[in-house]
Amino acid sequence: MPVRRTPAQVAKRAVILAALSMRGSFEVTSDPRARKFSTHLLPWLTKIGCGSEVDPFEREQFQTPYGTLSESQWLDVRSAGEASNFYLWTLQVVKRIDLKSVTEPPAYERLPILRPECSEIIDSARLRPVSDVESMVIQIVLVRSLLQESRLDPAARPVLRRANLAILKKEFGLTPPNAAISYAEGMVYDMTPEERSTASGLSYIRHHAAGWLFSDRSTYYERDE
Repeated sequence: MPVRRTPAQVAKRAVILAALSMRGSFEVTSDPRARKFSTHLLPWLTKIGCGSEVDPFEREQFQTPYGTLSESQWLDVRSAGEASNFYLWTLQVVKRIDLKSVTEPPAYERLPILRPECSEIIDSARLRPVSDVESMVIQIVLVRSLLQESRLDPAARPVLRRANLAILKKEFGLTPPNAAISYAEGMVYDMTPEERSTASGLSYIRHHAAGWLFSDRSTYYERDE
């Protein structure tokens, strides 16, 4: 199953998510300009041609008054930055994704958010070779599965593994080679408890982001029925 999105679509999604992450950062800064800047993000996205790509959930978060994000909205804006960095990796802006740690620096520091030159990044976007993206997706899904399996009784683990491999095949058209499975197993085995906790959340965010990349669903946060 090929990547369904154009480089420009992926770049716009990366920019939107980075802007949403910046919206979240404004909530925890002492900069007196944060309130004003938080109201500029959505109009700016529209100005650079990203307005029609903003998910309804994201629009609601951008429009939420400064200082009043709910707990669920806060979780969404926090995860947006990592999803953005995943897309920036597919666009060759980020050099490396570590499956067990947060990608640094934040996406909104990599992109010229609230500046007109961001349009140039969208216009010049180029995706990595599909084979590289597919290999990364395989590792993301495998690591997520292995972390889930580690919390189950050993007898139940093969059932979950089969279910997750079926998801990998259905969503992405991919079947992992034995070498990829062995590599993921070794990585998860070597993780500390803290790394496993971090990697669990990251693999969920990146799996969702990859699902949009390989699908033609009309919204980012929901699957089409």
